[in-house]
Amino acid sequence: AGPLLGLFALGVLTRRVGEGGALLGVGVGATLVVGAVLLGLPAQWAFHPLWLAPVALLTTLTTGVVAGRFLPPPTREQVAGLTLRVGRRGAADEGA
Repeated sequence: AGPLLGLFALGVLTRRVGEGGALLGVGVGATLVVGAVLLGLPAQWAFHPLWLAPVALLTTLTTGVVAGRFLPPPTREQVAGLTLRVGRRGAADEGA
């Protein structure tokens, strides 16, 4: 659930992160969850396994944003109307 929520948050909250950064973030977040479960970390460290979701969310967001700095951003046409920052006011923002 954490990587999926992280993917949604990257799509809604950021304009700079493209598909490559988002997929990399999901991959790292999912690998973290699977690795932690396979290694039995929740039982070893005495925490509930549901805490893996927020940790994976933050991992997905962080990895996606960092990767977005190094990968090419999506074009304005690709994100027009899809994020909170580029909505109906997107056309008015271009003239400013």
